[in-house]
Amino acid sequence: MPHDLPQVIFLIYPLDDVSYLFSPLGVHFEYMSLYDYLGKPAGQEVGWRVSERAREFGITSLKRFVRNDKYVGKVNLYPQAFLEYYFTNAERNTEVWK
Repeated sequence: MPHDLPQVIFLIYPLDDVSYLFSPLGVHFEYMSLYDYLGKPAGQEVGWRVSERAREFGITSLKRFVRNDKYVGKVNLYPQAFLEYYFTNAERNTEVWK
């Protein structure tokens, strides 16, 4: 990698249970869990499918630790725009979710 290329640094800030990824250009990406986006638990199968699709697209996911009555552990956070694209096109992509 040439040394004359500028380095790009991203800063991650957790704000009110929603994480934001800021680029040096001032662009920010809102990251959400599947639960935050769907308003209900997504389940392992849907979570796995979303994770696989994000990897295929080269989407960076973040992690958040969650502790509640039903679940304790880490959850993946994805850009809101990616989740909107994924669930809008789920039928076209032969992905099943309820």
